[in-house]
Amino acid sequence: MSAASDAIDILTKQYYNAVAAGTGLAAAQFQLAQGSISLGTTSTKIWQMFDSLPPAALNTYFNPSLWNSFGSTYGAVINNLFPQDAGAMAELLSDSYIDWTNYKTPPNPIPYQPAPNDYLIDTSKYKKIQFQNWCLQSGQSQETIIAGIGLLSQVDFISAAAVKWQAASVASVFAYTATAQRLKEAIERGQAKTVALDSKTQSSDTSNSWASGEVSGGYGFFGARASASWDKFSQDIQQKGVQLNVQFQKLATLTGSPLSSPNTLDIDLSKYLPWYDSKVIQTAYTENNNNVWKRTPPTWESTFGPNGNLKNLTVALVIVDGITSTMTTTASVSQDNRESFQTAAKAGYWPFFSAEGQGGWSTDVKFNDDGSVTVTSSSKAGNPNVLGVLVSPFTNAFNG
Repeated sequence: MSAASDAIDILTKQYYNAVAAGTGLAAAQFQLAQGSISLGTTSTKIWQMFDSLPPAALNTYFNPSLWNSFGSTYGAVINNLFPQDAGAMAELLSDSYIDWTNYKTPPNPIPYQPAPNDYLIDTSKYKKIQFQNWCLQSGQSQETIIAGIGLLSQVDFISAAAVKWQAASVASVFAYTATAQRLKEAIERGQAKTVALDSKTQSSDTSNSWASGEVSGGYGFFGARASASWDKFSQDIQQKGVQLNVQFQKLATLTGSPLSSPNTLDIDLSKYLPWYDSKVIQTAYTENNNNVWKRTPPTWESTFGPNGNLKNLTVALVIVDGITSTMTTTASVSQDNRESFQTAAKAGYWPFFSAEGQGGWSTDVKFNDDGSVTVTSSSKAGNPNVLGVLVSPFTNAFNG
C-alpha cells in the first residue's frame, strides 16, 4: 500500500469516527458507504444495497458488478439441502430412488410457477402429480404410488422454499420489504445532522468497530482516475491537516428484510414473488450434518463458518438527503496546478467521490489568501444518498 493510500486510510478512520459521533450511529453495526451512492427513484437500487453481503471492513465501495448477493447465496444453500421426505422416500423406493430423484430434478428444469397465495399446498400438489407420472412410467406398484403420495402430502418446507426461490429468481431481482415509497416516508421523518472533523484532533482508533478497524480501499484524495497524479497531495493533506464540515438536512434509517410473503399493497412489491424462508435457512444453520446437507458445495463451513460468506448481513440503509460538505486544508496547491486541481475536485474527491452533475451534486473550489484551499460540494434535497449500512450477524438477522 502506498503512503498516499495510508494517509487516506487514516482520514477514512477519522471520518468514520466523526460520522458515528455526529449521527449517533453505533460502531458495533455501522459500515460506511465510501463514495456517493444516489438511490434514484425506484426500489431496484435499494434492493441491490440490501442484497449486497457486507465485507469485513468498516467501509465499502459498493460496486453492483462485484457484490456478493445474499439472494443467490441463500438459493445455493437451500437447493443443497435434502428434502424432508428424502429418508422415507429412499426407504420406500429402494434401488429406484435415484431414478426418481433424477426425474424430479432434470438437468435443466423449467421453473415451476406456484400460485401466489399458497406455495406449500401448490408445491405438494405438483410433487404428487409428478410422482404419480413417474410411477406409471417406471412401472411402480399401486401400493408404492399410494405410499409415496402419502409421504408427499406432508408439508416439505425445504422443497417448498426451493421452489419458491426458483420461481422468484427467474426475474434476477431479489425484492426486499424496503421500497422507494418507504424510503420517501423515512426521509420525511428524518432529522438534521452535522458531522465535524479536524484531522489534527480526531481519533483514528476504530478497533471497537464491528469490523475491528479493517479498512477497504487503497484510494487517494481524488477519484480513481485522478489519484495517481495527486498522491503527494494525499500525503500532504494528512500532514498539514484537514477540516471537514458536513451538514445533512435529513438523516434516516431504512430497515428492510427479504420478501417472504406476497405484498399486493405496495406498488413495487406487488410485481415480485416472495423468495425467502427464514425457517429453511435457520434449519441449514442449526443442522450441521449430512442428513440435512448434501455432500456437495456449498458446505456449512463455507457458508456459516468463521470465514463463511453469510457471516454478516445488511439489515438497514442509513440515508441522507440535502448534503453540504465543506473541506479546508493548508496542503499547498501551486499556481500552475490550480486549474487541474479544480478539474480533479469536480470529478469527485474524498469522502464522497461524487462527480459534479451526478445525483444533484455541484462543487466549488476556492484558493484562500492564507494559502489554504476550500472545496465545497453540495447535493440538493430530493437526491437521497446512502451514507452507510447497518450490519448484523447472520444469527440475529431476518429470523422473522
